[in-house]
Amino acid sequence: MNNFEGRYFKPWVGDNYGRNGKSILVLGESIYRCPRTSPDRCIELITNNASGTERHKFYTNIFLAFEGPEKARTPEEKSIFWHSVCYINFVDDLVESSRLSPSRESFDKARDDWQRLLDHFKPDYVVALGKRLWDNLPTGTGQDYISTLDKPNHPVRSYEHSTGTVKVTYVYHPSAIFSSGVWHQVINELFDNGQQLL
Repeated sequence: MNNFEGRYFKPWVGDNYGRNGKSILVLGESIYRCPRTSPDRCIELITNNASGTERHKFYTNIFLAFEGPEKARTPEEKSIFWHSVCYINFVDDLVESSRLSPSRESFDKARDDWQRLLDHFKPDYVVALGKRLWDNLPTGTGQDYISTLDKPNHPVRSYEHSTGTVKVTYVYHPSAIFSSGVWHQVINELFDNGQQLL
């Protein structure tokens, strides 16, 4: 599954993806250029952050949003989490800097490839990382809402893939200003109410 044909950047697919009762895909926006950019860059970053050989706030915030802000930030716990999910970037084109948005053409190409991505990974849930990414996803086949104390009426879209329906929502980009507690509630609500959203 790590070789998604036609894509330059390989996705991260955890060893236990889809084996815990629900298949969860974490959707990033893009990868930006750096001295170590390669087709395996995403896999290297997650492997290093899960093992503790690198520490990156972006990946720690994702982990805490899913697992909860009180979760122990040990390499063992991070490894368990990352091996339970799939991670891929929506845009496969390289972006020149972390502060730049992908081009309109790159987003258009990614939207054209969206259905193929869903059919390949067959997720039950997708959590998109960032409002800009959310705004550039295809509209889907339906929309509903989940509510938490901090995020009333937070949108959830439905999409169909080759074996079922996937529910998709977003969290803010897990960079400097990010509340893992707020987004943990949203993600939990997505999972708890997933069967009732149609």
